[in-house]
Amino acid sequence: MKQQPTGIQNAIKKTAIQVQRAASIFWTKSTSLWHKLQPEPRKQKPARAVRHQSWIDRAVDGAFLFVTSLAFLVFLVASLPHVAYFFAAFEPQNSDGTLSDWWWFVAYLIAGAINITEFLLSIKFARELRNATYGLPWYQKLLPILGCVLKFWPFILLISGFSWAANLQHAREFHSDMLLTAESVTVTIPFMPYISTWRDLNPYIVSAFPILNIAYTLMFDSSRHESNLQPETLKPVSQPSTALQPAPVSQPMTLTTFQAEMLKGFQAMQEAHVQAMKEMQRESVKVMVETLHHLAAAKAPQQTGSPHLKAVGKKPAHIRKGGSNYEEPIRKLLQDNPTITATEAGRKVGCSHVTAGKILAGLRVTITEVPDESAPIEKVVAKVTVPLQSESA
Repeated sequence: MKQQPTGIQNAIKKTAIQVQRAASIFWTKSTSLWHKLQPEPRKQKPARAVRHQSWIDRAVDGAFLFVTSLAFLVFLVASLPHVAYFFAAFEPQNSDGTLSDWWWFVAYLIAGAINITEFLLSIKFARELRNATYGLPWYQKLLPILGCVLKFWPFILLISGFSWAANLQHAREFHSDMLLTAESVTVTIPFMPYISTWRDLNPYIVSAFPILNIAYTLMFDSSRHESNLQPETLKPVSQPSTALQPAPVSQPMTLTTFQAEMLKGFQAMQEAHVQAMKEMQRESVKVMVETLHHLAAAKAPQQTGSPHLKAVGKKPAHIRKGGSNYEEPIRKLLQDNPTITATEAGRKVGCSHVTAGKILAGLRVTITEVPDESAPIEKVVAKVTVPLQSESA
């Protein structure tokens, strides 16, 4: 017989099922929270109206930047000899107990490298943090801030702590009794049990130049004008570009009256140029078509007429002079206006000025020569046609 499950086994199974559900829910929510915290592509902030600053605001901002910059130089000048003294204490001394100038020069170089590097790292951290969090919502700034802190602050704390330790030893070495009465007061600090009076605490305060240096550096970077706080190394997220993407909409440009008139003039010149080019193309096409017509007429086989027409010299009525369909309309125009030009004739009949010029030249020669020779030609034609009519009868 199978054993029935006891109450303890049922409780264990229910607990396991509940734990599995809780783990699944925790994993789902953690994954969703992680995806939310991932930085998305930067969104361009809407343009804001620039607030006009008065001369008092500009003067205060300029004075603050000047004071913070000067404070860094003061802390640097105060800290350099202390750190240099620390390194000089480990250099070989002369027989009379003094230190050569070379070793003092090396000690000051090391002290300057430490303090200046601390300043530059603080500025670099502030800029990297601004660029990493620009345009992101507050909940997506946590991971970039954590990355910047882990990237810069270990080294900043290392060199700051080293500088603080060197300044502290210098302060303990040269601590005088000028504040003997004030330093005899008892002080209690829970996490520093070895400090009992102000005399024990003052060296730590006096040697805190690196901490003040970092604080003033961050204030110097964050107090600049908003126009200078835009990301300096941020690159836009590249998107797949296609030829069908719309062009970015540009802001409307304000033009003066003179610039607007110049723009209108340029547009009119451009339109006239385009119109002239179209006219030239149209004329070129007409000339090409007329040339092809002439070539086709020249290569076409000539029709044979009756013998008596050849003898008389007449041509069939359906054959046009010059082989062009524009001859008759141009002839009428020439009769109405003997001084008509080739351009006007071509525009009215719809052909090029070159073709109209050739037809006009031929018609003018014919008109000047025909009246002198018309009478004899008509007499000869009459004499020749009479016998032909009698023979046919």
